[in-house]
Amino acid sequence: MTCKDSTLFPTLTSSNKLLLHFRFVLHSFVTSLTGYIVDTAIRGNFDVFLMRLSQDNPGFSDVFSLAKAHATVMDNILYACLLRSGQRSVGDVLRGALDIVLDFGILAGELYEGSVEEYQAASLLESQFQKFCVKMKTLVRWSSVLCDSLTFVTLDKSFEGPGRERRCTMCLRAGCRCQAITSLQDIVSPSYSTRPG
Repeated sequence: MTCKDSTLFPTLTSSNKLLLHFRFVLHSFVTSLTGYIVDTAIRGNFDVFLMRLSQDNPGFSDVFSLAKAHATVMDNILYACLLRSGQRSVGDVLRGALDIVLDFGILAGELYEGSVEEYQAASLLESQFQKFCVKMKTLVRWSSVLCDSLTFVTLDKSFEGPGRERRCTMCLRAGCRCQAITSLQDIVSPSYSTRPG
């Protein structure tokens, strides 16, 4: 049994460099996006709510105030995940970027299996890379717009200390502008759009 050569573009060196670069960029994007959604968008909102519930006196007068607080947390999570109806256009751009990730995987699989020729795959790869760069530039623009339009809420800090504090509705962190959006901007950094040399 012999091992097949792992280079998907054995005769097109520039395409192979682009493939490796693009694979790294896509992996970084998906990893960062996953981390942002789990750690910032979901855990950053829900952990605060759970901490409040674990207090001896969480400050809920009845089940309706608890339900209202829970609904607010869920709204904040939806907003941070770009799933609100007002964020449809930026959510569509993000889904388009994830579609390109899937298309890249399909292209690499077809190239590995030999169902597509190198010269055909090279042009498809170039096209996918250009589309991804456009999506990333659009996401950076949108993330700046979202950051500028953020509103702040005042949360009762009795479960953390005295006083009240203004927190961002995107990530519920105090004093951010918005750290969640900054994380999103790091994910879609324009440096991804540079071609390998």
